[in-house]
Amino acid sequence: MLCREAKDLPTGVVDKLHPDFVTRPGKPVSVQFPDFARAFQITTKAIETYFSPLAFNYRQLDSGGYSVSGQWDGDNMNLVLKPQPVFKPPDRPRFEQNHQMLPRRWRELYRYFNSIGIQSDKTVRRSSIGLPTEYSGRMSEEQYEDIISIYIPGKTTDKKALADFCLRIGNKHPYPNGRGGDLQCWCLSYSGDSLWISTPDTDHNVYCVIDGDFNNEILLDDPDTILDNYMATAVTNPAEARFIDS
Repeated sequence: MLCREAKDLPTGVVDKLHPDFVTRPGKPVSVQFPDFARAFQITTKAIETYFSPLAFNYRQLDSGGYSVSGQWDGDNMNLVLKPQPVFKPPDRPRFEQNHQMLPRRWRELYRYFNSIGIQSDKTVRRSSIGLPTEYSGRMSEEQYEDIISIYIPGKTTDKKALADFCLRIGNKHPYPNGRGGDLQCWCLSYSGDSLWISTPDTDHNVYCVIDGDFNNEILLDDPDTILDNYMATAVTNPAEARFIDS
């Protein structure tokens, strides 16, 4: 059920959504999520230009529960937002601590919602690639290989180069099987480019790997602006979005 206003949601659902989701229905992104809009100004302009105001997608589950997400409708695809739980003041220091590995502007992708997902086929769930992952969806070395095989058919991964990259940059605490660990992929484009961050670090370093070339990673000088420019293209034409212009 698609609800254009919070009052159309079933009783009891609204109280579990952050006020920024429910108090400004039909307003531009810059009014509804001002912190996000300040952090990602170019992306915000693209969403306001090409998508309808935020609506609520409510579904009753077979288990008796429900799910609710935010949704910006476009002509060819939707953008989907999973609301974060309602924040209380004691939670704010914990949020900063849990997201301290991210460049500061990136954190606004996770403060009130859990990043943004692309739903190119309006009958299926959000894609795992194209925009930054959900917080819990950031990919280990092994998960990256699995996602590549699912979403980018025909693209292969140089397993040795990937393993060496992970050990070289951030795998201070690899998993017992020797795979995965501290270095994780936070965004994978449809072209196969990817952004990686070492989770325990607080230096906010972001490494870009172009077309799976893990022998020649690039340390980004301005990851905030690069992600804003990238997302502004990805929300309208994800196949053409690039982190670095070739």
